[in-house]
Amino acid sequence: VKRALVHRSRTGVALTEDGQVLIQYARRILELNDEAIEHVATKNSRESIAMGVIEEFERFYLEEFLAEFHKSHPRVRIDVVVDYSRNLKKLIDDDKICLAIMKSGVAGDQAIPLYSDRLVWVASQYSVFVAKSRAIPLVVSPEPCINRAAMMKALDTAQLPWRVASSCPTLSGVVAAVKAGLGVSAIDLRSIQPSMRVLT
Repeated sequence: VKRALVHRSRTGVALTEDGQVLIQYARRILELNDEAIEHVATKNSRESIAMGVIEEFERFYLEEFLAEFHKSHPRVRIDVVVDYSRNLKKLIDDDKICLAIMKSGVAGDQAIPLYSDRLVWVASQYSVFVAKSRAIPLVVSPEPCINRAAMMKALDTAQLPWRVASSCPTLSGVVAAVKAGLGVSAIDLRSIQPSMRVLT
């Protein structure tokens, strides 16, 4: 390299300033070489998993879940499906996904409880009272949404007339329609926002 890399003296041999710089580059080259070998050796052995979650979990817990999983399994690819519980149950029964976080009503006996949340009736805090003689406007998600079925069953049991005022496949869309005053809905307690009120 046409530069002195070591300095010899009576006390021994020491690296010069150029030698110290070169040794750093050499160490980095060796590290890159090790990384390249590891990459090639493990490329074909890397794993991937597919998991499914309901939107309520995706909104409040998925970020933390993925971060913790990635710390423990940094080389595992994770494919996430967000869908209704009944659809997730079918995916896991068909071996399309290996893990599903869904509502207990369809999870089955082998499911492990993760957390609990209460389903409550909600409306916009600015909405007016709906008389019992009129059909109650519902904000729902399409089938096979469990919340939709629970709402309709509860109103039918109480012999209260109802109509679908708005339908949206996402929880955020349902919340927006309720906040806008289009109707009432039943959502998880955690999903309630400040401009909404719980109906009792």
